[in-house]
Amino acid sequence: MEYVHRRKKASVAFCFEMFVNVLVTSSVLAGCVPNPCLHGGTCTDAVYSEDVVCACAPVWDGPICSKHFHYLGCFEDKALRVLPVRYPDSTSNSPLECASRCHSYIVAGVEIGKQCFCGNVWPDVRKPESECNYVCPGNSTMKCGGDWRINVYSD
Repeated sequence: MEYVHRRKKASVAFCFEMFVNVLVTSSVLAGCVPNPCLHGGTCTDAVYSEDVVCACAPVWDGPICSKHFHYLGCFEDKALRVLPVRYPDSTSNSPLECASRCHSYIVAGVEIGKQCFCGNVWPDVRKPESECNYVCPGNSTMKCGGDWRINVYSD
């Protein structure tokens, strides 16, 4: 997942010998030095702003890759849902977004890309990872379930 992270600009003073008593101040980006992205995240500087973008390693998320998810696996879902609480579909769905919505539950699950479910009991019928093959619209590096298949996370 990529996030925009703001860092304050630092001021650097430049003195030129040929201009006595003239001080020129220029703003430079603090940017990616040191790298604000934790846990192996990669940092990219924005050219004309204070923004940096963190691309997080798998199972890490958040603006600086500090939010850890425990991936429990790909599970079978049923008409009588394995995670009974459903939030409205989201075009920016991701495990982080779903887990944020499910903050008062033990587990969060993503299904068919845009669906988010919550519950307090882990599903019991594990399925092959290849059956959870929908890309998350809010994080193209992660999977968001499949047809009657749910990727389940706990934090």
